[in-house]
Amino acid sequence: MPRRTGTHGRKGLERVVLGSVAEELLRRASCPVLTVGPYAVPVPQVRRVLYATDFGDVSYLALPYALDFANTEGGQLLLLHVVDPVPIDYIGPGWYSGSDLMQYELDKKRQVMQKLQSLLPEDSQRKCLVEHMVQFQLTAEGILEVAREREADLIVLGVRESGTLSAKLATHLPWTTVHEIVCQAGCPVLTVKA
Repeated sequence: MPRRTGTHGRKGLERVVLGSVAEELLRRASCPVLTVGPYAVPVPQVRRVLYATDFGDVSYLALPYALDFANTEGGQLLLLHVVDPVPIDYIGPGWYSGSDLMQYELDKKRQVMQKLQSLLPEDSQRKCLVEHMVQFQLTAEGILEVAREREADLIVLGVRESGTLSAKLATHLPWTTVHEIVCQAGCPVLTVKA
């Protein structure tokens, strides 16, 4: 059973000074945590689930939870991977947004779609509809945009444990992806820690 928590959605200096209790909790809890941010709207039933993955080990742990929630009658599972819009090797004094970048995005989308389609084995006994999506955007913005456009009832994410220094610092940084998603989402966010 996931634990539930609410958040005030602190930002900027207030977040740096006070940190985020909700984020600290979701990074330390031994069970999945359902966080309800300040813009989340209650829904009568969770039917449309957005599962965002970076294809890392942590995000794979969240997939069974997303599938369980989506496996309701008439449910839908949106499998999403967000790709940074401009690869690092394209940035420099001679950078231009020409056909090379367009070809990069086409190739990357094809690769990512194959990975997304391989996430759920054929024998996964799913009852829900599954859709695979690739966004070229900053991670938090891409997840939030898809959640808004597709009217997601729930966002499911994997998160790193707060045992590492970077994860501990993340609870005080105003720009972490998880914090931004939880604070801006129009629906609850379920996080699963490694």
